[in-house]
Amino acid sequence: MNDLRIKNAKCSDAESIVQIHHAAVHRTAAGYYSETILDNWSEPLTQDRIDRIAAAVSHPEKLVLIAHNDSGNIGFGVVDLDKSYLGAIYVAPFMGRKKIGTALLARLEALSRERGLTWLQLDASLNAEAFYRKHGYQVVEKGFHTLQSGLQMPCIKMVKRFAKTPLRPDFPDFKLKCLKAHIRLGESGALRLLDAGRAWDLAPVLKAGGSIIFPHLAIEICGHQIAAAVHACLDSGAKRVLALGVIHASTPELNEARLRVAQGGDLQKESSWGLQGPGLKTREDWLDEFSLDHFLFLWKHELKRRNIPGPELILRYPYLAGGKPQSMPGIAELQAIMQDAVIVATMDPFHHGIGYGEPPESALWPEKGGLDQARRHITEGLELFARGDYWAYNQQAVQAKSDGRDVGQVLRFLLDPSQGSILDLVAEDTTPDYRQPAPTWVAGALIQLKPI
Repeated sequence: MNDLRIKNAKCSDAESIVQIHHAAVHRTAAGYYSETILDNWSEPLTQDRIDRIAAAVSHPEKLVLIAHNDSGNIGFGVVDLDKSYLGAIYVAPFMGRKKIGTALLARLEALSRERGLTWLQLDASLNAEAFYRKHGYQVVEKGFHTLQSGLQMPCIKMVKRFAKTPLRPDFPDFKLKCLKAHIRLGESGALRLLDAGRAWDLAPVLKAGGSIIFPHLAIEICGHQIAAAVHACLDSGAKRVLALGVIHASTPELNEARLRVAQGGDLQKESSWGLQGPGLKTREDWLDEFSLDHFLFLWKHELKRRNIPGPELILRYPYLAGGKPQSMPGIAELQAIMQDAVIVATMDPFHHGIGYGEPPESALWPEKGGLDQARRHITEGLELFARGDYWAYNQQAVQAKSDGRDVGQVLRFLLDPSQGSILDLVAEDTTPDYRQPAPTWVAGALIQLKPI
């Protein structure tokens, strides 16, 4: 449409938005839902509905766009920026199949990315599933959307991730996997994991100047371990929490840098060398990283349950420690933060099996000696950690196929000498992720580091 224009909605557009919504719902979705659902989904024009739309238009965390042409308003779209939630795209029925919805969606996505969002989720109506699939949204599961009246409406829960940099062809999109898991779990699932995390009381470890290492496997498998770290941070009474996350070599550029350093390359020549994270004027590889996503998901829900703002949470992601964490760009900032903060970190310290390059004849199943081998390797790494032998720790991490080689070195540099012990050990089958033969799996450990 040559005369199509998209603009930010104003309160004066509220009445036409309600009219478009009512017409679109009752005509476009009529073949998919009962009259009861349609009537509850979009009631006739009332002043109360107009007022609610006007309030959304003026809300700072709501992005509301209007599509209009010379004849007037013909469509609208809404994103809840705080929840990364695509709330609606509706087009007047008489303007259907003119790519107005596509234009609205593209603009909403672009503005959402400008505001820092890295993904959007939505509850798609049954009639809209194909539209969103066409535009890159993936199905999480069939579910229900709760309407204003409380009535449950069948829907398709979907999500789309905005990757900053394309992944390596052989590297799964674990961030998208995390997002799907969080949507499936919802608040009730998060609280179940948080309750399970009460199996350990680790706040005294942090109060004593120690630390906690938790995994980032599938949250269904290790969420209770991550929850233990969340509780420890909040129960410690600290005003600031420093969380160290892993940057995986998930892109060709990061992987090539990792290989060069492993072959003795000069760290200072690598643009990815150093610390990344929110608020830093450095690289932004961390935006595509998933290693702290489960921690942040549970953190958010526990703060909501406790009804507290919580301590300041600082996220930092080291890359290419190379046996010299003391020389990393950004390390001085972490030392300053540690003056009044507790620190936790994530890593998956043992990857094993055919998918990770192990010959089939020596690949072990977790329950048939694999976890025992994992425990031995992790314990060896903790002994090197305690000694502060950074290069030996780095090399042992390579041998164990640990993704914690950078995080571990930075953590040890920031802590006083500490003795690590494994509190819990689990395994995740990653055969489906890598599409490799079994056994292919990762060990995740909950580890406490107590000052010596």
